[in-house]
Amino acid sequence: MTDELMRSDAPRSYQARFYRPNSGDFEVVSLRVEGHTLVTATINGDQNYELSDLNLELTGQEGDKIRLTHVPTGTSILCTDKHLLVDLQQHGGHGEIGRVAKKAHRELGSLPFRNAAIIWGIVGTIVATIAGLIFGYDPLVNLAMKNIPPSAEESIGKMYADDEKLDQKSEEWKRVDRIGKKLVSKLKNNPYKFRFYIEDKDEINAYAVPGGTIVVLSKLVKDAKSDDEIACVMGHEIGHVIHRDTLRRLMHTGGLGLTLAIISGGMISNEQIKAFIPALQKLESLNFSRTQEAAADKTGIRLTVLSGYDGAAMIEFFQRLEKDRPQILKDALAIMSDHPMSEDRIKMIRVENAKAKALMKQGKDPDLD
Repeated sequence: MTDELMRSDAPRSYQARFYRPNSGDFEVVSLRVEGHTLVTATINGDQNYELSDLNLELTGQEGDKIRLTHVPTGTSILCTDKHLLVDLQQHGGHGEIGRVAKKAHRELGSLPFRNAAIIWGIVGTIVATIAGLIFGYDPLVNLAMKNIPPSAEESIGKMYADDEKLDQKSEEWKRVDRIGKKLVSKLKNNPYKFRFYIEDKDEINAYAVPGGTIVVLSKLVKDAKSDDEIACVMGHEIGHVIHRDTLRRLMHTGGLGLTLAIISGGMISNEQIKAFIPALQKLESLNFSRTQEAAADKTGIRLTVLSGYDGAAMIEFFQRLEKDRPQILKDALAIMSDHPMSEDRIKMIRVENAKAKALMKQGKDPDLD
């Protein structure tokens, strides 16, 4: 019994490769950790290395090999037994080697899951590609969008705003910012930090950027007769953001390669975020489907009414533009081509506006989903 206890208390031995400085040749040695020292049994006898003088890193193609480098001499030791990390963690204590060993041990423990994720990511990409060929591009976009968190969308929006040098100082901006903040304060479970900007442009339009960036052109603010009209337009654009319509259109514009890269990567990278830059230059001219426009209208009108504005002001705004400015070229009224006011749309807006107001009178909030 005593012998067994002595054996169990003895330092554990590990097999490793021992590389002398400036040499590609190695010697197979045994290692053990004793106190604050790593003991290496070589053909020339034991070599003792203070743990505080060792640099530890995971290496190898799969990151599953432990490399210890003796900083003063450049001697390297390569070991594949992850239990060595436990010894180094225990004997290294609160020193650098102990902290690094703890982190490395945690990384090695998650390696099987990471490898499985990579394999399933590749399989998923192949399946997604086949599905895309059969059913179209939308299934691929849907898969990719699951890997883009709101924080990444916000990075896209900030990147666009910084690049375009949009206004956040003028009196027009102060008005838009006040209205916008009032609108988004009514959103529940909102994952975005909305930002509002003015773009100095002689067009009547507004557009949404992924992640909560809303841009209103200066001429729209000048031509609006009331805050209600501005609120209706902004509510519509906020609807596009929370439905992720702009992101979806950018994914289509970005191409199949970007979509597949995001799917296989498991999470969008900073480089992939930057890949949206060319598509962002065409942001103002993106066209949405009728379904997307209708959904943004419904959300926008409900949000507008919930915030104390009149949702019917959108109809008045568009009809006045059509009536008062027949001489203006269509390009100057970009909002009319992007959001045509058909009879069906007018009817839907009136119905949604009436429903939202009726719910508010009953003390109920209209559904914004």
